[in-house]
Amino acid sequence: ARVLVDYAHNPHGLDALLQFASKLPAERRLLLLGQAGDRDEGSLRELVKAAWAFHPDLVVIKDLPEMLRGRQLGEVPAILEAELLRLGAPAASLVHAADDPDAVRKALGWARPGDLLVLLVHTRRAEVLEILRAAAPVLR
Repeated sequence: ARVLVDYAHNPHGLDALLQFASKLPAERRLLLLGQAGDRDEGSLRELVKAAWAFHPDLVVIKDLPEMLRGRQLGEVPAILEAELLRLGAPAASLVHAADDPDAVRKALGWARPGDLLVLLVHTRRAEVLEILRAAAPVLR
């Protein structure tokens, strides 16, 4: 499996990353998606629109407990999920995760050779990178 890790915290950055990623060969594509709580619903919908244009086979929707910024736990993921469903994502292609490390573990559990994992990581980067280093032999 190939793994891309990026911050990509706005629709423009995500669109640029996914345009690059879409050119990489992949049997299946996974996208790890989340957002800070201080974005308005229109911005969240624009982020999802950019994400769904990638045609991921699985979207891991994460919460960001460290970045709630006035929202309740689960509120932003619920908005992201509703917009993905509205755009046509099958409910079975959406998985929820509690935070970045949990999301990366779920992505790795799904992955198999030939897959492409696009991991938008916003918090606990050192921990996430350690999880990825430990999984590297399995991803080959």
